[in-house]
Amino acid sequence: MGLVAAASGAGYWSNYVYLSDVSAQDAAAHFASLIADGQYEEAFSLTDGSNPFLTEGFSTELLIDRSHVGAPQVSGVSEVSEVSTHTSRSTSEWFDTTFVYDDSSEPDTLSFSLRSTERRNGSLGMWQASFDTAIQSVSFSGMRDVRVGDVAISDPDARHLLFAGRYRMEAHADHEPYWKVDFTYPLGDNVGELRTAGPPSFEVVASDELKDWANGAAQAFMMDCRTSFSSSMPSLNPADVQKCGVLALRSDAPALPPVDLISFEVHPTWFGFYVDMGETILKEGYHISTVYVTCDISFPDTSDSPDASCTVGKRRR
Repeated sequence: MGLVAAASGAGYWSNYVYLSDVSAQDAAAHFASLIADGQYEEAFSLTDGSNPFLTEGFSTELLIDRSHVGAPQVSGVSEVSEVSTHTSRSTSEWFDTTFVYDDSSEPDTLSFSLRSTERRNGSLGMWQASFDTAIQSVSFSGMRDVRVGDVAISDPDARHLLFAGRYRMEAHADHEPYWKVDFTYPLGDNVGELRTAGPPSFEVVASDELKDWANGAAQAFMMDCRTSFSSSMPSLNPADVQKCGVLALRSDAPALPPVDLISFEVHPTWFGFYVDMGETILKEGYHISTVYVTCDISFPDTSDSPDASCTVGKRRR
């Protein structure tokens, strides 16, 4: 019994010493390789877990190996270089490494930190990776049928956490064909690369169909606001004044908005445009040259076509 206990104890001691001897450099190289290879579940298990992101409104459903399916292949991981070191109660060290891809596209730089720990942390020995330095977040708001790798997104409006790198992403915009997903790095119809480095790799944009519809809605609003009145004392419908504001004070017909809506602002839930007021003069000789019209976009539950509710007012920010 004593020999077994001694052997067991010796084995535990040997393993503990071996894992304690993993250098920060080797631990960082191993952690970076896990991310490059898409072994996200193991990488996640080696982080410190004390991060500001694991709160309501954030999702960890992409921190699994299946999200790496179809991702661009990393052909090489550069030698991990130490960036800086500072010492307090425990030691934290920052590292940079570069992922080189098979498709010869621009490499990605991954920066993260490790901190020493008093307890063994699996293959990182006595080191833990800082979760928030290796993680990015992304939202798929305004989209449906979103798939990253082999993971179907359950809540597009949440902030989704994912390891730095590149992913294969499929998505459709809500209320197609009025909106579409525009990929910076397209791979096909409704498919593109999601990249955590550099500029945004996708956005929901207005389609030509929405611009055409918005043009018609703007013209319809302008027609409704054509009001005739006496130059000395306008006789106005209160509802027209509330909706059309100073547009109701024009003695001549307001100019229709241009067909080309590129100069308009088109947003996911509203669009806006300026109206030339011509020679309209308000009381006390005050002259107003332009007004801004804001139109809210809504999609009634019973219809696939949008509705517009327009009012004269300040430009939204």
